[in-house]
Amino acid sequence: MATAAESAGVIARVAVDSVETIEAAHRAGVGDVIIDVDVGMPRCGARPDHAGQLADVARQRRLSVSGVMGYEGHLQMVSDRSEAKERVAEAMSLLRAAHDDVGGDIVSTGGTGTHDLHTIGLDHPTGVTDVQAGSYVMVDTQYATLNQGFEQALTIVGTVIAHHGSRYVIDVGLKALGMDHGDPSIDDCKIWFCSDEHTTFSSSERTFHIGERVHVRPAHVDPTIARHEELWIIDDGEVIDRWPIDLRHW
Repeated sequence: MATAAESAGVIARVAVDSVETIEAAHRAGVGDVIIDVDVGMPRCGARPDHAGQLADVARQRRLSVSGVMGYEGHLQMVSDRSEAKERVAEAMSLLRAAHDDVGGDIVSTGGTGTHDLHTIGLDHPTGVTDVQAGSYVMVDTQYATLNQGFEQALTIVGTVIAHHGSRYVIDVGLKALGMDHGDPSIDDCKIWFCSDEHTTFSSSERTFHIGERVHVRPAHVDPTIARHEELWIIDDGEVIDRWPIDLRHW
């Protein structure tokens, strides 16, 4: 990986949070690491008070340590913005304390749900150097509930294949959607349930016909995209490009 990155003229910087991951980066020929810090989400990340020790180990292995990162994923969907701002500041205090011990130019954090709650600049006591927001580009139905002003750009296009009584069925189901954040949505419709290859729904406002195309909005964009081979880029109803998805199933 490091050799390929060097050939492309880019820096391959890897997040590490343990001696084991530092050793793995060293064996892989990675020259630049960043210390991943736990700021409250119980996933990856070293304890803030352990980050400096890990930076020392990395430098002993002749790795460059560029700074710290910490993802406050547990705060992305806090709807009360005053509460969210206060809790983000608490998380960033932990990250900045770790950065004091680690050093480096980078303090990286954040996501779509908290992008507007960060201060850029290390002269601020809880400031950061960059925010790792990503879902805002396409937005899913979960992030849309925060009303941050981002439009939902991603839909899965399905076809109505059955109509019985008040219910319709389209050929988009669990195999096409990331479902960990709940059911998808269809404008002006009520989702009944999703099964392997189908979604059953009804509508008191719209009438559909068998063969009609329907746009389905996923609840979680990341795993939804990973289930498909291509993104079809549409502008004003016209397909203008097709982008291959190179990390399918990743």
